[in-house]
Amino acid sequence: MIEAQNPNHDGFSEQFKSTSRCATLLETSEAFLKARPKLTDERFLQLFTGRLFEELAFLNFFDTLGPGLKLLDPTETLQAFRNLYGDGASPRKAFQEFGDGYVPDGLLLRAGDGGYKVVSLIEYSAQKSDKTDDNYVRDKRKRVMVLRQRYPQIFGKSGLDIILPLGTRFHSPRLDGQTSLGSVPYTYDQVRRLASELVPKRSATVVV
Repeated sequence: MIEAQNPNHDGFSEQFKSTSRCATLLETSEAFLKARPKLTDERFLQLFTGRLFEELAFLNFFDTLGPGLKLLDPTETLQAFRNLYGDGASPRKAFQEFGDGYVPDGLLLRAGDGGYKVVSLIEYSAQKSDKTDDNYVRDKRKRVMVLRQRYPQIFGKSGLDIILPLGTRFHSPRLDGQTSLGSVPYTYDQVRRLASELVPKRSATVVV
């Protein structure tokens, strides 16, 4: 596992608050919340923490791209797969998903002859640091294998990069040559704390 360093600072949170991506995330989250009045506050915070982690992780790796590489953000990735799957894709109950096929959180592309090629599918996973099983990794590997088989010309040679909060540990994850684990320089608790500060408020909690 490739692990980031410098866990003992929260500077990333202040930097993110000043970005246009933060404003956009809050706007879409408020709309998501209004459309689902029966969603509990705790469940919404859980979903919001996951989406916030996707944004933070995207920005972290976007800043480290080498020449010839392009990283699609979660929204661009969703649109790319909507185009791939067609108009029949139906919405799910989460922020960036739809139900007719697997959608990763990001796509890493490399410029080549005839345009960009898919280098890797990216999963930004806000797993808690006490995560001890590898079911998540196995599930994502299976989903990517289906994509490779269904669209070999697009994803046949693509890898899978799973990006986790700093300090996350899996118990003996079964990786292959096309799967890697990496981390960002902040912990789950830091992301959750920032999510608690930013999460849209509502006047009353409606319990399902």
